[in-house]
Amino acid sequence: MVKLTAPQLREILTNGQQYRRAVRLLTEQWEVRSNQFKYERVEPQDVSWARLLQDQQLISGNYDLNDYRSASQLVNRHPEWFSAAGRTALLAPFS
Repeated sequence: MVKLTAPQLREILTNGQQYRRAVRLLTEQWEVRSNQFKYERVEPQDVSWARLLQDQQLISGNYDLNDYRSASQLVNRHPEWFSAAGRTALLAPFS
């Protein structure tokens, strides 16, 4: 298990924006609005934060992002959530 850095701990303890975004991704509560140009897509930093939270066993989530089958199921279930870079970051460890 990788040790958390001071800024990462601060982000988690204060429920910062990156932490909240990662939790929303892991718990499948990402908001999708009718106008797709307005809502925020899952980006690579969201994926890395979500993996960090799972690796630290802080948030287990609905999908294991370190398992190819589980990660691909998340992308297939919610393709509209991911930017191209976010999808690539999620599936990169498996290619």
